[in-house]
Amino acid sequence: MLRTRLWMGAVLILLVVGMLVFDRHFGTWYPFLFAFVLGLALAATFELLSLLPPAQRPYPSLTYALVVGLIITNWIVHLPFLATTVQPDPWRWLWSGFGMAVLAVFLVEMATFQEPGNSVMRMALTLWTVGYLAVLPSFFAQLRWLWPADVDRGTVALALAIFVPKG
Repeated sequence: MLRTRLWMGAVLILLVVGMLVFDRHFGTWYPFLFAFVLGLALAATFELLSLLPPAQRPYPSLTYALVVGLIITNWIVHLPFLATTVQPDPWRWLWSGFGMAVLAVFLVEMATFQEPGNSVMRMALTLWTVGYLAVLPSFFAQLRWLWPADVDRGTVALALAIFVPKG
């Protein structure tokens, strides 16, 4: 157990340092941060879905698609070739995407409904999973873009958000 925690901690520290140091050389869309947030969200979605009881478990393909879709939505306004053509406010995109996720969950549940019992619980767990593993990390990632004129301030804000709670 201790051996696993030590090697996993070392790998995570290297990933975070790499993300904070090397990401700033790729412009303002931060590909390492994107891969880091997306990878952690997918791993957490897998773990959360495996912990839920099978009768109430959300549909995995829908849950994964919504988590990935919302994380991509958080980044779309920061892509260099789209930043000039789309509305620059990422929160409008994120909350619009979450609204579409709510609609998608209702539509999928309506299409697959067979008998009363677990549909409301499945919808609630799907939306909670999407909110917890896609919307909240989007708030975290937005720290990087708080100060567009000063990349170092965004790096410091993100580093403090990671290392202060860990410390």
